[in-house]
Amino acid sequence: MIDRFDLRNVGAAGLFPLGVLFGLNAVDELYQSAFNVLLPDIRDAFGLSNTTAVLVSVLAIPAAILVSLPMGFLGDRRRRVRLAGIGAGITAGAAVATALAASLWILVPGRIAGALGRSVTQPTHQGLLADWYPPEARAGVYSMWRVANPVGVLAGSLIAGGFAWWVDWRLSFAVLAVPALVFAAMTLRLTEPRRGVQERVAAGADAEQADLEEEPASWQESWRAVTGVATMRRVNQAVPWLLGGMIGINILLPLFYEEVFGVGAAGRGFLMGSQEPFTIVGIVVGVPFARRLLVHDPARMLYLFAVVATVTALGFVVIAAAPSIWVAAGAAAVSALVRAMLLPGLAAVFSLVLPPRVRSFAFAAVDVYALPGLLAAPAATIIGAEYGLRIGILVMVPVFLIGGYLVASAGLGVQADMRANQVAALARAESRRQRLAGDAKLLLCRGVEVRFGHSQVLFGVDFEVGDGEIVALVGTNGAGKTTLLNAVNGVVACSGGAIVYDGRDITHAPPQRCLSLGISYMPGGQAVFPTLTVAENLRTAAWSMDDEAPAVEDVLRRFPELRTRMSESAGNLSGGQQQMLGLAMAFLSKPRLLLIDELSLGLSPAVVVELLDAVRELNASGTTVVIVEQSINLALTVADRAVFLERGQVRFDGAAADLLDRPDVLRSVYLTSAATSDDPVPDASLVGAGSSAPVLSVSDMSHRFGGIEAVRDVDFSVRQGSVLGVIGPNGAGKSTLFDLVSGHIRPDRGQVSLNGTDVSRWSAARRATAGLGRSFQDAHLFPAMTVSETLTVAATRHIRHGDAVSAALALPHQRIEEEELAARVQDALERFGIGHFASHFVGELSTGSRRVVELAATFVHDPAVLLLDEPTSGLAQREGEALIPLLRSVAATGCALVVIEHDIALLRDLADEFLAMDRGRVTATGLPEEVLAHPAVIDSYLGGDVATTQRSGRSQAGRAHQGQPTSEPMSQEQRSQQ
Repeated sequence: MIDRFDLRNVGAAGLFPLGVLFGLNAVDELYQSAFNVLLPDIRDAFGLSNTTAVLVSVLAIPAAILVSLPMGFLGDRRRRVRLAGIGAGITAGAAVATALAASLWILVPGRIAGALGRSVTQPTHQGLLADWYPPEARAGVYSMWRVANPVGVLAGSLIAGGFAWWVDWRLSFAVLAVPALVFAAMTLRLTEPRRGVQERVAAGADAEQADLEEEPASWQESWRAVTGVATMRRVNQAVPWLLGGMIGINILLPLFYEEVFGVGAAGRGFLMGSQEPFTIVGIVVGVPFARRLLVHDPARMLYLFAVVATVTALGFVVIAAAPSIWVAAGAAAVSALVRAMLLPGLAAVFSLVLPPRVRSFAFAAVDVYALPGLLAAPAATIIGAEYGLRIGILVMVPVFLIGGYLVASAGLGVQADMRANQVAALARAESRRQRLAGDAKLLLCRGVEVRFGHSQVLFGVDFEVGDGEIVALVGTNGAGKTTLLNAVNGVVACSGGAIVYDGRDITHAPPQRCLSLGISYMPGGQAVFPTLTVAENLRTAAWSMDDEAPAVEDVLRRFPELRTRMSESAGNLSGGQQQMLGLAMAFLSKPRLLLIDELSLGLSPAVVVELLDAVRELNASGTTVVIVEQSINLALTVADRAVFLERGQVRFDGAAADLLDRPDVLRSVYLTSAATSDDPVPDASLVGAGSSAPVLSVSDMSHRFGGIEAVRDVDFSVRQGSVLGVIGPNGAGKSTLFDLVSGHIRPDRGQVSLNGTDVSRWSAARRATAGLGRSFQDAHLFPAMTVSETLTVAATRHIRHGDAVSAALALPHQRIEEEELAARVQDALERFGIGHFASHFVGELSTGSRRVVELAATFVHDPAVLLLDEPTSGLAQREGEALIPLLRSVAATGCALVVIEHDIALLRDLADEFLAMDRGRVTATGLPEEVLAHPAVIDSYLGGDVATTQRSGRSQAGRAHQGQPTSEPMSQEQRSQQ
């Protein structure tokens, strides 16, 4: 028998642990099978109906399942061999209580205790076997362990039936308590193995690394780890169907044998037990087959389960239609044999795909998913009582078949889940080797994959950060930069790979666990609670501190502007002040690793200088920083190492300065076609660029929010085909001015003229229809629409015949307009490089990708005047640089542009004139060079760091990093030529 199971290469553990678990597994089946066989006798002894007797038998299962998951969680944190022994002791006590039961008040608790003993024991077995024996031996080990089930069922059935026929059914339970106590005592001689030791050895770890005990996972971390295994997700979906069918049939069979064929207790015991030799034969026959599949293609083990389920279901049909007891028993035996051939291999497959730290929890979780399946048993019994037991058995056939095919579909994820386990084992071993060599990485990511539904965002990302480093994470829009930070921070669950922080596996750790370990995250543009005051935001961030006052005082020293705004709502702060508050909240957690997403998003140069200085100061005090930044130039000013992501993969990892010499990496992936369009540019004289009549005029514009004067006495005008750049510090009133001009806010006073017409009292929709286009700081789009639908809605102002009758009747002019509209949308998709997103929902896109979609929507709108509020906000640097020729070509068609932008290098090369604002007023107007040299503009807005104003441009970036003078701004003649 040992040779048949190939148990010669079992390693140092030997066969004794397998033998003890074999006995414990058999003990569990002794009690369960005895209760099933003797159910008719128990029914008669207590005067129960069939339905009530079945309910007594099934009632214990929900209670056991509720205990199973906590026991599995405990099994991943405590000594599993002791839990196995305790479970066997509980089973022995349950058998004695059942034997002595004089009423249902003793019988039902005894039955529940028997199920609870199994719940304490079973979750630990498969994890122990996986940690005692190497992967190559597991097919034989699990097969041998699984043989205990039919052996226990056979022995329990024969003992129960024999003693019930010879003496009394109660004596059989007293006898069954003895082996349970014997094997419970034998667990005292077992040695607890290290969790995951065999996986680490198989991954190449040395003896010291392999013997390292992993830190136990929290409850939420365990649940996330289990649900993150694709194979187990599908198997768990199948469990209620499989167990519902099997439990229903196992309960109905004894009743079926008695009522249909008149079989007594001894005969029922013999018939139920006669299936088990066939089960043993099936397991023995299936061992070599399972061993080959585990080596070459473990997924096929699950695919073949569909065949097994079909044959088993056919056996159930034969049982239900059997004309004699021998036909029914034969069909049951054949079904048991076929089913047994794959069961051991399935257990081995599950051991390979489950993370070692949570194996006990994972196997216990399977029981939780079985709860809905328990409804099948009483349902079948009720149907059997109403229409006959044959019909009741037939009802279980489709239930079981559905579960079988669901298990087969789980094979699609086996290889990926096995690779994820191997990558995790290698990552932990690598982290251990680094620490022993004195070169430990604070953060180590290996093969990280993240999916959102059917969309995969990260593809095997390798990323590491040394203790004390500042690393810039840059890349194209939609590359997965924010997703990677969220995976490290625990906000997003990984679907593959491993994340090791300070030697701990945090791949599936929830956010609160990551925070307690010293990982703090500052999300870009949304790092504060807008309805809370500044003081309340700071107190919320410091909730875990016993004495928060010194820490709050320290961050107020870093950000003195916040001290004067403590009682104001965070939503009333400017964008820069909100970023300050978000960074202050991150500082309060005293992080060892600080993750910053889009620090400069929408911020003026002076504010960026202040925040970068704060980040450098925090890093100097010992905090490691990973910063996501769209501007390569800014990244160079704060980080020495850069990692570049594109389409969810690392394309560059090295010195930040070297990134500038990689044109294959630093390129525009969206706006390339727009920037290099071959469309003819109209002559300026033909579109009236030189006309003195302004297309948009704003005079005496003023507005207050309560006691705050947001805009005061603003006058400006813009001619057809010209570009006006609007600059100013955060909170200067720039976006409010756009809201007033576009009609989203009614001014206290002032006038807006569009093409010589006073539109001051027009609604925003009417102004848009008249040709006034507008973009926002954040892309204000419909998240439930596709990109193509969004662009179509943006272009609807060009529809002349939009009535319902024309659309319903598909009149010729309606079809022509729809074709023209579709062509306009298709042109925008191609021009902006977003054709592959056409059928994607806007809500699925990244921040930068949504920004590109919004720009495309303004393009198809084809306005006479276009107000662009920070068009490069959220765009990768190369996308922003590619935007200049695109916007110049739009202006050359006669469209007047008014652009708010903090990227001074970009705006200087784009705009014909500048308008500078501060505290709601205009501080300077004129040519870009004149405005940028104005003392008030330098003092309030630009600051002293050249790099923060030169966020785009290859030459400026390189020179700024090297401390050299930056290039001169583009001249008026150069801009017109471009």
